[in-house]
Amino acid sequence: MQPIDYWKFSSELSVIQAALLIIGTDPADAEEYIETWRSCSRPEGYDATITALRNDILKGRLKATLRHGVDNTEPFYFEGQYIEGESRPKEMPDWHRTTIAVDDLKLWLRSKGIKNCFFFNQSDAEPNAPYLDKQHPQYAPKLAAAVEAWIAVIEAKEFMDSGTPKKHLEKWLRENAARYGLSDQDGNPNNSAIEEISKIANWNPLGGAGKTPIKSGEKQNPPTPGKN
Repeated sequence: MQPIDYWKFSSELSVIQAALLIIGTDPADAEEYIETWRSCSRPEGYDATITALRNDILKGRLKATLRHGVDNTEPFYFEGQYIEGESRPKEMPDWHRTTIAVDDLKLWLRSKGIKNCFFFNQSDAEPNAPYLDKQHPQYAPKLAAAVEAWIAVIEAKEFMDSGTPKKHLEKWLRENAARYGLSDQDGNPNNSAIEEISKIANWNPLGGAGKTPIKSGEKQNPPTPGKN
């Protein structure tokens, strides 16, 4: 194993560590000081990667445990009295202490179409099936969108907690509309196309909430027909 490979044991990483690993740099060599380096001295791709991570965390597109630093004001004397300084949380998160679960980070990377970095095995990085390959002469964007949406929602498992599979499929398709030509000239998602594709990818066409695991001895009621 190379020194960088020992980071594969981690199930949670700081945002700084995640950015460095995505670009193939061992955090042990750079994480403590990299934010103080000039941009031209940072590893190639770091600025773009850390910017994307920060933006999607702040917009709620990437799950993270936010942690903030503090601003400390100096103590001072006023009218002969000693006034203690104050500690106030900083507005922006501390990216050295804010953490991301590796599983959530991998989902985020897949949503960006990235499968050939530190976080994936060689088998994960192999070329996609022909129907997902944009260079294939018969590539069909809507087919690819349906397959990728199905994979992303299944892996995220969010549909098990709330909402219908179709709602989660639609949400993913809206967030990734530009990748599959599902946006109009103004960049707005094409809702009719997204509705159509989500119906194709939906494994619960009878509607209703996502299935909850059944306990031993319980009987499962048949699904009730509803809207897609």
